Amino acid sequence: MKKKGILFIIILVFLSAIFCIVWLSLKPKKKYSIKQEYKPLNEFTENYTTHLITSYQEYKERGEKIDSFHFVNSSITTEEELEEAFHKGKSFLLFTVSIDVCHNSISFDKIELDQTTLKLYLHESVSCGVCSIEEVTYLYEIEENITNIERIEPYMYVSNIVSCDMNVAYKPILYFYPLEPMDIKVTFANPSLLTYTYPKYENSWDIHITPSGTIYDYRTKRNYYALYWEGIDSTVIDTSVGFVVKGEDTVPFLEEKLSYLGLNEREINEFIIYWLDKLEKNPYNYIHFRTTEDMESYMKLHFSKIPDTLIRIMMDYSPLSKKIQVKEQKLEPKQRKGFTIVEWGGRRVEM
Repeated sequence: MKKKGILFIIILVFLSAIFCIVWLSLKPKKKYSIKQEYKPLNEFTENYTTHLITSYQEYKERGEKIDSFHFVNSSITTEEELEEAFHKGKSFLLFTVSIDVCHNSISFDKIELDQTTLKLYLHESVSCGVCSIEEVTYLYEIEENITNIERIEPYMYVSNIVSCDMNVAYKPILYFYPLEPMDIKVTFANPSLLTYTYPKYENSWDIHITPSGTIYDYRTKRNYYALYWEGIDSTVIDTSVGFVVKGEDTVPFLEEKLSYLGLNEREINEFIIYWLDKLEKNPYNYIHFRTTEDMESYMKLHFSKIPDTLIRIMMDYSPLSKKIQVKEQKLEPKQRKGFTIVEWGGRRVEM
């Protein structure tokens, strides 16, 4: 009798194990895990619009063309299919946002209806490098026709999908501030080191610049606010000289130093927006600034019209797990006068 009881328990344990294995194999698996901290989209950018379209007539009145959309949650590819979807009671969320299309991408996680509020949840994946911003329009298909929406609230979280490679100069961008409109040719002394450019660099950039900072490229026939390039940068720096900055102190440090080096508020703002997530998350960062003379040695620029002021800044940084001692780098203040050209970028280095 005792042996039968033991045998029964063994069989029961065995069957339980089999059940657990089968249940786990059938249970849906998450492909990845990521902390999603959604924030209102206007904390990231003001350059977006949202609009709910509930009829084909409304769509036609907007004068949009179907090939100008990125369709989301939909298999629609033709105008006829779009019209048929409206007839079946589908609604569409028209979402337009300005993003860096070269290195960033936006995905739509979900839509939630909270009484009369439609909440849109987005995910932006960001990689190293940047080119000029372009406007992208999405058309998100909603399963049911919704007519009582009074408010649309977009939320987003941002994640880096890659780490910055070392020995690459990331996001050097050039701003131009002439005293009067002019044509100018820009050329690199070492174009073989270039990896990405926007607009595309083909032996030169031939552009028209205005005092407002607008750049018109004759080759692409488009306007830009800056010229962008990336390049292989194997410059050796003295890492015993620089600054060691707490990650949480990144913003005040950069605001102070970049202003001292001659950047204006907009340039400082764009610099910090790009580099903040790569610096602030670290306990400490080693930071060193290469300025105009250093940059001219690495990647000399030629201008058909010589500026009165040329400011070039490359921030070299390395994440640190703890504070180290380095000799503080001495920086020279830069004053802007006359026709001014400004460039900034950054690079991760190994300590």
